Amino acid sequence: MIKQTISLFALLLLLSLSAQAQHKFSGQINGLGQDVTVFLSNVDNLNKAETLDSAKVAADGSFSLAMPLQKPRMCNVTFWKAGKTRSYKISSLSLLLDGSEDVSLKGDTAQLFSTDRETILGINGGGKTLADWLDYKRYIQKQQDVADDASYREAYAYIANSGDKSKYRDLIVAKEREAARLDSMQTVWMEGHSTTATAAYLLGKRYYQSFTYPKDVMAKWIDEVTANNVDTARVSFLKRNRDIVMGLSLDIPFIDFSATTKAGKVVKFSSLVPKGKYTLIDFWASWCGPCRAAIPHVKQMYTAQKGRLNVVSISVDQREADWRKAEKQEAMPWTQLWLNKEQLNKAALAYDIQSIPRLVLINPEGKIQLVSFDPDKIEAALKK
Repeated sequence: MIKQTISLFALLLLLSLSAQAQHKFSGQINGLGQDVTVFLSNVDNLNKAETLDSAKVAADGSFSLAMPLQKPRMCNVTFWKAGKTRSYKISSLSLLLDGSEDVSLKGDTAQLFSTDRETILGINGGGKTLADWLDYKRYIQKQQDVADDASYREAYAYIANSGDKSKYRDLIVAKEREAARLDSMQTVWMEGHSTTATAAYLLGKRYYQSFTYPKDVMAKWIDEVTANNVDTARVSFLKRNRDIVMGLSLDIPFIDFSATTKAGKVVKFSSLVPKGKYTLIDFWASWCGPCRAAIPHVKQMYTAQKGRLNVVSISVDQREADWRKAEKQEAMPWTQLWLNKEQLNKAALAYDIQSIPRLVLINPEGKIQLVSFDPDKIEAALKK
């Protein structure tokens, strides 16, 4: 009985200490007004976003939130205002938090509504994890704003010109240029601060950008970041998924799969890849408007690069009849294949087909050089 009492006391003491150890995220934003609620959410996995706590903002703009975190996680601090019929988001902060220390936030609505709010609001506490994240944000903020602006301009031009790229090609170039500069700056920071939780987070984001970086470069980053990083939980994820990422990188040998010919014969894709030539795989479907809009451009490339470029169009249509009808209409003068359900599963995993068109350029050495949805990028790569 005495042992049971002691055990119960120990358990209650442990729970009490645990509750005491939970840190707070508090703040005061002047000028917020009434009917504002703030939410703290763990958005590290966007598919499983989790609300950690919420609180109604007081009349003086103050609030306090519980921060039940045990390891570094990307979190959103989001402010919602109640309207007559519905609530709407008025601002959101993205912060890397680990729950190791209290965090305080101070400022006004002008700062809260600014694009660089994470760097101009008064944010204190949060330990080294948050300090490193804010250091990173200060480093990239100006270029982030430039890249975002270029992206908005290109998106607006796309709508205004009904997707006719000839009318806003300069904006496309500007968007890609500024995005590349931002990516370069992120790389510089990550490589220079490889032991930080921020570096592990940035590398983890790149795990989801399939066929973007060369295999050797990804391997170098993984080795550097996982060597002595403080975020042991994310390091475990990076190591556990290393082989998958290596298999979805550039400069790897193309991956073979089976497909069905117009004659109904099952063939290996590798039998259609000649040595010493570029091969372009065009994953498409009869119902895909952008896929069919890209075909004339692919025809132009095929003609211009005759003898140098081999093209293989591969339909992912669910019904074989739909593929046969569409490929006759398009009259493409190169190899046509179709993937049945079983064949599609393997090809989709190998080339990470989540949307189409999916254009895969294989170089004369049989390695994946470029993956894109845009035939312009394929053409540019062939001209280099």
